[in-house]
Amino acid sequence: VGGLLLLGAAIAALVVYLDFADDIFMLTTQRVIDVERRYFVLFEAQLALPYHAIQSVDVQVTSVWERFLGIGRITLTTAAVDLDDIVMDAIAHPQAIAATIDRSRAAFKQHEAVTASNQRKDDAKAWFAAMVGELVAVAPELRGQTLPDAYARAVESGLRVMVQGESVAIPGYPAGRVVSQIPQAGARCLRGGEIAVVLSRL
Repeated sequence: VGGLLLLGAAIAALVVYLDFADDIFMLTTQRVIDVERRYFVLFEAQLALPYHAIQSVDVQVTSVWERFLGIGRITLTTAAVDLDDIVMDAIAHPQAIAATIDRSRAAFKQHEAVTASNQRKDDAKAWFAAMVGELVAVAPELRGQTLPDAYARAVESGLRVMVQGESVAIPGYPAGRVVSQIPQAGARCLRGGEIAVVLSRL
């Protein structure tokens, strides 16, 4: 009878050992994944907890036996209502694993802060570009245009035309056409500003 009890206890201990010996956990760059297998892989449960959702990392080494074997329990708690806490039992070197998780959490938070800062910078650049677009106009090409056409084209660009005077007759330019302009075509200037033009003599 004693032998049967000893054999039964040994089989039970073997089943318990194999039950948790096949459990694994993974630390990725984004989350902690805990995979628990039960009854020799007949049942498998998987929990994942992103680093940003981890509220605390607790280590428990409760017995002399666990202290002797260097194992313990790691509990990852979360405040997220849609995520479950993760409890990992019989983890070797639990303090080192917990420290690794804490470092990964800190690195993830730093990455999130840098990403948010870069997004704010991109938003500021977009805002500034929009404001500059509101304030700055590009001078259109007015040379060769009649005065009414030059006025219309300048207004489309948010600018005004000011006639500075007339030039001597220029070959290829009919009378009353724009022969020169300041600023030149393509130059940036304040919206609402003036383009000074010289017309070919009538």
